[in-house]
Amino acid sequence: MEKAKGEQTPRIALSATIGDSDMTAEFLRPGSGSEVEIIGSDDSRQELKLLVKGYENRNDRDEDGDSDDPSGTVVDIAEHVFTHLRGQDNLVFANRRSNVELYTDLLKRLSEERGVPNEFYAHHGSLSKEIREASERTLKSESSPATVVCTTTLELGIDIGWMDSISQVGSPPSVSSLRQRLGRSGRNDAPAVLRVYIQEPEISESTSLQDTLRPELVQTIAMVDLLLENWYEPPNLDALELSTLIQQLLSLIAEYGGIKADTAYHTLCKSGPFASISTTQFTSLLRALGNEELISQAGDGDLIMGLAGEKLTRHYDFYAAFWSPDEYRLVADEKTIGTLPVTSPLMEGRLLIFGGQRWEVESVDEDKQIVFLRQAPGGQVPLFGGEGPILHTRIREKMYSVYTETDIPRYLDSDGIDLLEEGRTHFGRLNLAERTIVPQGNHTVLFLWTGDRIVNTIHVLLTQIGFQVSKTGMTLQIRDCHPEKVFEELQQIAVTEPSESAQLAECVENKIVDKHDRYLPNELLNANYASKLLDIPGALDRISAIVEESHL
Repeated sequence: MEKAKGEQTPRIALSATIGDSDMTAEFLRPGSGSEVEIIGSDDSRQELKLLVKGYENRNDRDEDGDSDDPSGTVVDIAEHVFTHLRGQDNLVFANRRSNVELYTDLLKRLSEERGVPNEFYAHHGSLSKEIREASERTLKSESSPATVVCTTTLELGIDIGWMDSISQVGSPPSVSSLRQRLGRSGRNDAPAVLRVYIQEPEISESTSLQDTLRPELVQTIAMVDLLLENWYEPPNLDALELSTLIQQLLSLIAEYGGIKADTAYHTLCKSGPFASISTTQFTSLLRALGNEELISQAGDGDLIMGLAGEKLTRHYDFYAAFWSPDEYRLVADEKTIGTLPVTSPLMEGRLLIFGGQRWEVESVDEDKQIVFLRQAPGGQVPLFGGEGPILHTRIREKMYSVYTETDIPRYLDSDGIDLLEEGRTHFGRLNLAERTIVPQGNHTVLFLWTGDRIVNTIHVLLTQIGFQVSKTGMTLQIRDCHPEKVFEELQQIAVTEPSESAQLAECVENKIVDKHDRYLPNELLNANYASKLLDIPGALDRISAIVEESHL
């Protein structure tokens, strides 16, 4: 039986031989002798081969910073992927679309330089359906091996068969995501294979305090250990998910041609997945969609599609879950190969890497937002935009444990071990086991060791009272303010009657996070943002703990 979300198995002792020649990870359960840990959702036992490789990100660019060549560590990662994955079927998750393009291009160039057939292909949401499906068919084909570099688009839900291995470039977005990705690997009783590649920057005088701790490597260790403990993130049941509700409502109207308001509420909310939406909120949402001409009301009272709604629901990306800004359509040889956000500057003569191919911008039709491309020998990875993942508190707590313990995970390579030891050294130098409020010149840094919803809430609370605050991971930097002043304000926040979460969200400038948030009226936008990204009780508990533990 699969355990419920958040439920943990007894702690697992991990034993592994470092290196690709033998990455077998054997897990021992206390009191039961040697067993192979269960990976997956059924009762079968599966061996896991695991390797986490660390890299210090060398700056190999020229002194003027004009080189378009990738840094040495990126090339090293591509070399390792090329050497160990060729001849098999694999997925390489690269988190961001720009990284998918970067690594696909590098791997294709390595194939060309060494005179071997290219086996490396790209897959992400900005590529055309035809290109994505071609990569999927190549993976499913038994006649030739293929490695696809991808984002979450191949995490689950698409039939591509079993993979020989999974690789992850950068820390995974969540333990749940890592679990889903790993579930693609292993076939015919063969072990699941996971390789993770982590880059950390060179440390210099300008390096931030957080970066000296090697946080991406330690976050990855925390996530892998939590995966092996069979923990993964529970869903946020408080989230209103109003963007998705808009999509579902318009889909119902498109399917049936019209629907009664009370029937829609009963189907979607009262007995559906949006049970936390009140009738008042639903009515407010209908009025807002009417004002935007997304819906209208017929003489018999049915909700029907408005003119703007007809246009929206007929657009090719309406049923996609994720949102991006207005986009250019990329056309090569009279075929659409994908899209790019208009925030990515494209002009005639610009070189571009897209879909694992190199292009030059031949012309741009600004009115129709079409970019015409031709093949070129050079290229640059475009900017796609997008937000990072929301990390759970349990991950940050596990990171803290990794810093305070002395054990070395056996799945780390030698460079990863060096980076971990360096991060632990700086953790000790900053005395972070004893303090949370740390001075940095004229500024103050808060190390919060908690999830992003709580970090984000404390960020808003401090901004609300006039501080200049910037957020990086689990840290907040308060500019031009000494620790004593920060401590005093935290003391005051801890004893002040808390605001309502929607009221606190009023202080946030940009609350449009999901695809259809732009259609929400202000009161619903505040409530929706607060339900997903704020946690006032958790923030006040963390602030109270900081006040009690601080030695200022």
